[in-house]
Amino acid sequence: MITNSALYNVMLNAIHQSSRLLKRDFGEIEYLQSSIKDSRLFVQKAEERTRKLIISELSKSRPDFGLIDTFENQETKIKSSRDRNWIIKAIDGKINFSRGLPYFSTSIALLENNIIFAGLVYNSANDDIFYAEKGIGAIFNNKRIRVSSRKKLKESIIILDAKKENIANKKFAALQNNISHRREIGSTCLDLAYVASGRFDGYLSFEYDLLKYASGLILIREAGGFLSDFDGNEPFSRTSGLIAGNPDIHKKLTELIISH
Repeated sequence: MITNSALYNVMLNAIHQSSRLLKRDFGEIEYLQSSIKDSRLFVQKAEERTRKLIISELSKSRPDFGLIDTFENQETKIKSSRDRNWIIKAIDGKINFSRGLPYFSTSIALLENNIIFAGLVYNSANDDIFYAEKGIGAIFNNKRIRVSSRKKLKESIIILDAKKENIANKKFAALQNNISHRREIGSTCLDLAYVASGRFDGYLSFEYDLLKYASGLILIREAGGFLSDFDGNEPFSRTSGLIAGNPDIHKKLTELIISH
């Protein structure tokens, strides 16, 4: 059973230790909406507290593992290991969190010899837990998950993560013309987890960052999905785009991108 995995229990314990205070903070954020400055400072403190608790728990359980923090979207090697490194994202979806929207996540991934070996994505707003481990599979709240079986883009829900500068891009225009149900909800790892569980059918971003996406990537792969950059290659370049989805939708999105 995947839930008997030692790694799963280590990661889940770290998440649970940090989530109690994060839940409390999320419950209080609605009272700070009248002040943007106070709200921003509150979220920063919540993120800092969460990351410190996670780092503390992971360090106790696996003192020989390295730690890479993605605080404020900046990569920081707190402690480096040649073989195994935790990747931590305390709050993914800070804008949603700051506005009281229950669509944010905390994620932990394990990078082993530069390969994503395990990943956990947790939404403390509703206690949803997604976990995957290399070669074992993916679960959502202790139940096995698979990517969706939809085959047509017109019937699919696609997460399209694009910035203002991408809108004039021909590839963006082609996507707009061929995707009927587009979403952009604001927590990358949770978006990818929803693709892995079949709630969404595909994900496309004009940027790719292994450290930012790590937990979501292994979830999709272990749930039977496909991943590539905009040229159809495995997405290991930090400067290329990312395409993810079930096998059919991934293929169609890739063909659409390559042809434009």
